[in-house]
This record gives sequence, structure tokens and C-alpha cells, in this order.
Amino acid sequence: MKKRPVRALVAKAGVCAGSFSMFASSVVLRLSSKIKAKWPATVSGADATLPHESRGRQGFWEKAVRLQASASNPPPPHAAKTAAQALALLEAGNQRFVARAPQTEAQGQAPYAVVLGCSDSRVPIETIFDQPPGRLFVVRVAGNFLNEDNLASIEFSVAVLKSKLILVLGHSSCGAIEAAVAHVNDGTTQPGYIQDLVAKLGPAARNVRADPGDWVANAVVENVKLNVAAMTGRSAIIAQAVKSGEVEVKGGVYDLRTGSVTFL
Repeated sequence: MKKRPVRALVAKAGVCAGSFSMFASSVVLRLSSKIKAKWPATVSGADATLPHESRGRQGFWEKAVRLQASASNPPPPHAAKTAAQALALLEAGNQRFVARAPQTEAQGQAPYAVVLGCSDSRVPIETIFDQPPGRLFVVRVAGNFLNEDNLASIEFSVAVLKSKLILVLGHSSCGAIEAAVAHVNDGTTQPGYIQDLVAKLGPAARNVRADPGDWVANAVVENVKLNVAAMTGRSAIIAQAVKSGEVEVKGGVYDLRTGSVTFL
């Protein structure tokens, strides 16, 4: 069994970061008008002195416009080099959010859909579905797989909040799936609890090992399908809601390059 340091998993997850510019290009073309309306060009307050790319969503979208002409840019650098800088970015971002007098839904929530998605920072669920607060009940874990804790959260949204749709959402070039494929292929393991997570994704990688095409891409789809089936297989609450016709369970895969979701 080969051992790799933590940075090995990080490197695997970062393989797909080169697709950032193409993803940004597609999303910007569709959402630029909305972004300009919601986030005006002025920058002030605590983040006025930060590098341009560190100025929250405004900086992201403006940089994305500059990147869209090239499909071969290196991975973007971290916006913060220290924990203090990271906290400052969060504080400044929250100040901008509050200044826009946002719709916060403090009176309650009524999410029409539950999304079990990956923790990958490039897959912001509400953003890719263009939904405001209160519309989606989002549960995220690296590799978008079911466990007892996130299944309980999904059951809550179905039984108490009366959500009508459960979507299991995978994404292209998933680092967790890449690690699972490596483990199945040659026994590569990861340190700490990371390997426990990778092991949960092993069935998807093994199921499609002999299939034609890209192993990782096939495993991403297979993992979504397995967890769609597990929703009703593991939860009596969800199974009953599906049987009564009140809820449906679907799967999808988000493409980091195009921004599109393919529903399975």
C-alpha cells in the first residue's frame, strides 16, 4: 500500500483547477448582467486595499472576464495567505452583503428542493442554479455521498420542510472520486480521516473499472446513481414520500468547464 502526504490528495483535487477559466467564461456570459446589477463596480470599506482578485464576488467575476480568452491558465492563487487575511475577507464580504439589503428569509424557510452536493469550492449550489436564499436545502460533503448525518438532514427537509425534489449532484473531475479511483487502481491511500471518505466512494470506482471511456468520469456518474438509489434504500421517510408521489429523487453532474448540469 503506497502512502501519500496530505498534499498528494490536494494535488489530485487540483488537477481540474485548470478548467477554472473555461468554467468562468461560460458562467460569466450568462450571468454578467445580473452580477453587474447586484454588485456594482465600486469597492469600499475593509477590503478596499485588498488585491483586486480578493474583493469577493465582484473581484471573481471581473477576473473571470479577463481569463475567458484563455483556456490554459494556471490554478488561481489563494486570495489569502494567512488566517487573519482570510477572516478579513469574510468580514468584508459580509459587510458588502449586508449593505445590499439582502433577502434573508428570517421569517422561515420553504426549500422546494434538497441538493446533496460535493464540498468542492467551485460548485456553489445556489449560484449554479441561480437561486436566492430559502429556496434550496443544501447538504455538502466531499464526494456527495450519503452517510447517517447528511441523510438525517435530508429527511428533515422532506418530512418537516416538505421539499419536493432531492437532487444528488456530482461534478466533473471530482478530486474525491479521483482519489477513490487511485485507491482501487493501485492501493494509494490518504492520511487520517481522508481515507475513510475515499473508502466510501470505492464501490463507484470498482463498478465501472472495466467500462470504456474515462474511469473518473464514469465513476462520478456511477457514484451519483448509487446515492440516488440509496436515498430510498436507506431511508424509510424518503421511501414513503417517493411512494406517495410527494417527492422525487434525481441525479445530475455539473460540468466545471461549461457550468451546465446534465440531469441523469
